[in-house]
Amino acid sequence: APYPATETAWMWSWARAQNTDLQRINAHAVLGLCRGAGLTTAELLLARAGDITMVDSSSVIQVRGDSPRRVPVEPAWVRALGPALDA
Repeated sequence: APYPATETAWMWSWARAQNTDLQRINAHAVLGLCRGAGLTTAELLLARAGDITMVDSSSVIQVRGDSPRRVPVEPAWVRALGPALDA
């Protein structure tokens, strides 16, 4: 289900408010993968940067685990993955 704009703003704010650069990078990756691609916690824990393919301004993740599949990341959440892929 779509999130209201206030919750989406809160999610971005939470990620930016983390204490260290690494925590901010990880928080943004969580948003991009869970909110943007719908990964479950178990799938998130198995995800690696190499599972993400960036093509122009779009992104697809190869999901591991019990239901392996390729999932596009919603365009609004692709930018959340950038710092994790650059790290």
